[in-house]
Amino acid sequence: MRLGPDTSTGDRATIAGMVANNAAGSRSLYFGSMVEAVEEVSLILSNGELVHFGPLNERQWQQKMALSNLEGDIYRTLERIRQKKEVIEKHFPPLPRRSSGYQLRELIKPFPLNPARLIAGSE
Repeated sequence: MRLGPDTSTGDRATIAGMVANNAAGSRSLYFGSMVEAVEEVSLILSNGELVHFGPLNERQWQQKMALSNLEGDIYRTLERIRQKKEVIEKHFPPLPRRSSGYQLRELIKPFPLNPARLIAGSE
């Protein structure tokens, strides 16, 4: 097994930092960047709530949107963004390597959706 990204600061790099920067490296076109390697992420939200993001089928996505907490707010916002597929396709064309910013194209893929992959490159 191999983690795709190579970092120039390998002696100081952390996995979290590599996710935040969507690390890639010289072999990223072959091995991929962090967005392709991220399967799940656990985060502490601004209200102190611990949440887990990972792949969700359509039923699970609907259940998350129905939550009456900050996590539910996040999923409802993601759904509103998801509904703007044409805008995302126009302004975020598919590139072999998009190294910064939210990975909005991850939201317009078919289910299962993985919101953890939105985080790669978000810093």
